[in-house]
Amino acid sequence: MLQIFIERALQQMSITKMSLITIRGGIEKLDDVLYKCAGSGIFHFEQASALAEYTSSASAQKSENPYSALLSDIISLSYNTGLELGYCDFSDNNQPIEEIKQYVDKLKEHLDKLLEVKRSIINDIASLEQTAMHLKHIRALNANFDDLFSSRYLKIRFGKLPLDSVPKLDYYDEKPFIYFSFDKDKHYDWCVYFTSAKESDEIDAIFSSLYFERMRLPEYTHGTPEDAQKYIEKQLEDKNKELDIVNKKLNSLFMGEGQRYVKAYCKIKFLKESYDCRKYAAVHDDIFTIVGFVPQKQSESFIKSLCGCNRVAKVLRDSGKQKSVTFIKDGEEIEDYISPEEEKQFYSLLESCKPIEITAKPPEKDNRIPAPVLLKNSFFAKPFEMFVSMFGLPSYNSLDPTAYVAITYTLLFGIMFGDLGQGLLISLIGWLLAKYKKMPLGNIMSRIGISSAFFGLMYGSVFGFEEALDPIYKSLFGLPSKPINVLEPATTNYILISAVGLGAFIIISSIVINIYLGIKNRDIGRAVFSSNGISGIVFYVSVLALIAASLAQTSAKPVGAAFIILFIAVPLVVIFLKEPLCSVIAKKPAFDEGFGSFFAESFFEMFEVLLSYISNTMSFLRVGGFILSHAGMMAVVFELSKTIRPGASLFVIIFGNMLVMAVEGLIVGIQVLRLEFYEIFSRFYDGDGKAYKPVIIDYYNN
Repeated sequence: MLQIFIERALQQMSITKMSLITIRGGIEKLDDVLYKCAGSGIFHFEQASALAEYTSSASAQKSENPYSALLSDIISLSYNTGLELGYCDFSDNNQPIEEIKQYVDKLKEHLDKLLEVKRSIINDIASLEQTAMHLKHIRALNANFDDLFSSRYLKIRFGKLPLDSVPKLDYYDEKPFIYFSFDKDKHYDWCVYFTSAKESDEIDAIFSSLYFERMRLPEYTHGTPEDAQKYIEKQLEDKNKELDIVNKKLNSLFMGEGQRYVKAYCKIKFLKESYDCRKYAAVHDDIFTIVGFVPQKQSESFIKSLCGCNRVAKVLRDSGKQKSVTFIKDGEEIEDYISPEEEKQFYSLLESCKPIEITAKPPEKDNRIPAPVLLKNSFFAKPFEMFVSMFGLPSYNSLDPTAYVAITYTLLFGIMFGDLGQGLLISLIGWLLAKYKKMPLGNIMSRIGISSAFFGLMYGSVFGFEEALDPIYKSLFGLPSKPINVLEPATTNYILISAVGLGAFIIISSIVINIYLGIKNRDIGRAVFSSNGISGIVFYVSVLALIAASLAQTSAKPVGAAFIILFIAVPLVVIFLKEPLCSVIAKKPAFDEGFGSFFAESFFEMFEVLLSYISNTMSFLRVGGFILSHAGMMAVVFELSKTIRPGASLFVIIFGNMLVMAVEGLIVGIQVLRLEFYEIFSRFYDGDGKAYKPVIIDYYNN
């Protein structure tokens, strides 16, 4: 039973197995292979030049991407016409690239003409609207514009003058100009001034110094302001009709062309993204090499798709236990026994057609390129990947701690923040945040809220009402009251000791995980000699047993010297001598930097180890402390509500619950995260992994 539990636990914490794929072939087949790799959506490219044998090879990407400009034109056209681009099956689009370019250029030329006409109409409308606005302010003018502007000796300037500049005109009474005001708003005086042609430069300079803004009436302004206003209104009506016609032409430009256009976009997008992957390939003597990773379960289907790039493919499989070589001809595997005639034809084909060589092997067989990490977690644990990523991804040969974090975080939060009502409310808020705001934290809140509600049932607390569930306990379970009465003085020691016990169990579990990882990676120093190895766990459990025995105050015989020497002193000595022991096993000098340097360094490290055992264990006292503080804070809320008049007490209770949920909920969340990072992660986690990032073409991101 225990073995099954351990196997399932390790399975939950396992990282997706990868296959290291190496593809080699003639340069003429490079693009076909890249199409398969990029189109698969599962191939994680690596720089082929990272492998020593390809360091002198040139990159396959020597020039600018030939599809970038065409793709940019396609996206620009769709933006200007409002056509939405997205994925569309383009497998039946056999148009040559040059034909697609001509098709796009033709649409672009037509579009540019329509857009130029549209811009011209919009500019005309803007000019007409501005003139209409100006005429509105000078409608009091009872004169003909044609008569005014036909004068040879008189200059007329329409415009607006800031209100604070109007009184300053009194300083220029002796100057030859006539000022007339038509209208006023909050900031300006709409006006006109007249002056002689001879003195116009001087007068214009004066008004310019007073921040006069001239209003130039266009040539089509004739007659009185009223006549001009009617003319402009008619022109605006005509121009808006012209604009509607142009917009209809723009909207109908892709009418019937939408699907064809989107297919062209998808094809060019695919070709462009695939061509970008050339930067990962290495080329030497017209032979390309591509290196990358795919999930092991999908490697066979991926290899099969690659075999379609050439008439002949050579597949080398290395599972770590056995090796095999297979030839694929026209998509069919060559049988072990073929007729002499078929064999002759096959070797003739090999001479005329360079085979694509595909090698698939476990990443452990080649340590030059670290394998990427793809986490696989259950529905419950998936949201907690956010916390794990804060600490870095686990290495490929490690374990995924997400499930462990999900269980411990949910459990600790529920214990520290136990309230049925508040827990369910936190869960509801989290669900809403995840569903409508797409917040990753919302999914975590929905889970820890359920844990909080469960422990709220144990504590008998509903929004701080400590006796609300007592009738249920009596009727359903026959209990006189709640299972755990947090506010009872006799329960306090029980809560604190249980919190330390839970912490010790979690620390021991973390050390066990570290021992497993040390054994898995054949790191004897980590698994046996370290403070988080077998020596550490023997020492830690022995000390806990001594403390538990002394607290129990049993009549058992005192612990003998043999126990202390074997289970406490010896593990400490092993931890102290970890470095020289590892060096001896690795057949290196035991004290490479001298015994004195080793002793001084190890002495202080040992002091730190002992201190960390104590501090890490005692850190879990905060778990019990928050159980008591939560109940205490809610008790304060209810005491305050009693001091307020009856009508307002409900408001105090509601506000108090909201405040406790917000403040204490945040603090508890942070404290549990601190426990995860410092008391749990630090014992086994090695966050130096790199993320699995396959090339996935996003047709909607344009």
